[in-house]
Amino acid sequence: MRLRRVLILAGIAWLLGAILFGYAKMAEERLESPGLLDFAKFYVSAQSLKEGGDIYRAVPVDHFGPLPEGVKPSRQHIHPNLNMPVVAVIFWPFALGGVSIGMTAWTMLSIGFVMAAAWLLGRQLAMSHGLSDFHRWMISGLLAVLMLVYFPTWASAALGQLSQLLLLVLCGAWLAARRKNDRLAGTFFAIALALKPFTGVFLLILPWLGRWRLLRWYVGIFAALSLLGAVIAGPDSYLRYWSALQEVNWYASGWNASLMAPLSVLLGGGEVPGWFHYPWLAKPIAIACGLVSYAALVFQVRRMEDPTTRLDMTVAGGIPLMLLASPLGWLYYFPLMWIAAVAVLGAVRPLASRWLWWLATALVLIVCGLPYPFVIGREAGESLRSLLITSADTAALLLTFAVILAAAWRVRQYPLRVEARPALKAPASA
Repeated sequence: MRLRRVLILAGIAWLLGAILFGYAKMAEERLESPGLLDFAKFYVSAQSLKEGGDIYRAVPVDHFGPLPEGVKPSRQHIHPNLNMPVVAVIFWPFALGGVSIGMTAWTMLSIGFVMAAAWLLGRQLAMSHGLSDFHRWMISGLLAVLMLVYFPTWASAALGQLSQLLLLVLCGAWLAARRKNDRLAGTFFAIALALKPFTGVFLLILPWLGRWRLLRWYVGIFAALSLLGAVIAGPDSYLRYWSALQEVNWYASGWNASLMAPLSVLLGGGEVPGWFHYPWLAKPIAIACGLVSYAALVFQVRRMEDPTTRLDMTVAGGIPLMLLASPLGWLYYFPLMWIAAVAVLGAVRPLASRWLWWLATALVLIVCGLPYPFVIGREAGESLRSLLITSADTAALLLTFAVILAAAWRVRQYPLRVEARPALKAPASA
C-alpha cells in the first residue's frame, strides 16, 4: 500500500516536471517578441510609475526592439494598461530590470500561483468528501497537472497576464469566507476588485447572504488600496484610467467570452460595424442580460438553508456571471472555472445524483478549456463562421452558468425532498 502511494505521487511529480519544462520552453520562445505580450503593457505602466510618467501611455510595438522577421502585428501600438493604478504598483518590482527578466520572473511566479491554488482546491475537495491526507496530496497534485495543461492557463502564462494571481486571490477569498474569517476574506475580495473591477459582482451578491462584517472589510480594504494607488500614481491617474477605458472598442476580438462579443458583431458598437447596425442597443442588451442572470442566481441561493452551501453556489455562479457581464471577459480568465467546479462538487455531495453533476462539471471544464481560434476583431463579422468562432467561448460560459444554476436549484430542493420522504414503519413484532 505504501509503495503504491509513493509511486502515485512520484508519477504526479514526474508529470509536473514535464509540464514545467514545457512552460520553460514556451517562456523562452515568447521572449523573442516581448512587445506582442500583454506583460509588456504592465511593464511599461510600472516603468512609467517608476519614472513619474503616465502609467496609461501607449508605446509602439517595437518599443523593446525590432520584431522577429516575418512577424506582422495586428496593431502599431501596445494597448495601454487597462487596470486600476494599484496594478502598476504590483508590477513595479518586475520593471526594475529588463523586460525579459521581468517576464521570466512573472511567469515563474504565475506558475507558483496556479500550484498554490491547486493545493488549496485539492485540500478543500478532499476535506468535503472526508478523504485522507494522502488523497489530499494526490488530488492537489492531479489538479495542478490538469490546471497547468488547461489551455486558458497556458494562454494566460504565454501572454504574461495576471489571471493566475486572480485565481489564487479569489480561491483564498472563497475558502476564508467558508471558514468565517471575514477579515481575510474581505481582504482577498478587495484585492480581487482592485485587480479586476468585474469581480465586483460579489460585492452585489454578498449582501443577500447577510455577510455584513465581511462586506465592511471588503469595502474598507478596497478603499485603502484605491487610496494607495492614488498616493503612489497620483490622484489624476484615475481620470486617465477612465479615459483609457473609453477608448476600448475591441469587444469582437477573439477570446472575448463576454456577451458584448457576439452582440457587437450582430449590432455594432465596437470596431466592427455590425450586421444590423444598431450599436446603441449592444450595451443595454448586455446589461439587461447580466441583470437577469444576477437575479436568477440570487433567487436560487437566497432559498438555500445551509449558509456554507449558499456561499459555495454564490461563488460558483458569480465567476461565469462576472465574465459574461464584463465588456472584456477574456478566455485567459477561464482558470477561475476550477474554483467554480470545486465549489459545485462540494455542494452536490449529499445528492444521490451527484455523479451526474460530476459529469456535467467535467463537461463544462472541457468546453471552457478548448483552444478556441483567435479572430481579429475587425474580421469577426465577415461571415457566419467567424461569428460562430467568436461566440464559441461565450456559449461555453453560458453553458457553465446554466449548469451551475441547475445545480443550485437541485441542491435547494434536496432538504425539501428529504423532509417530504415518508418515514419507514417498523415491522410489527411477532
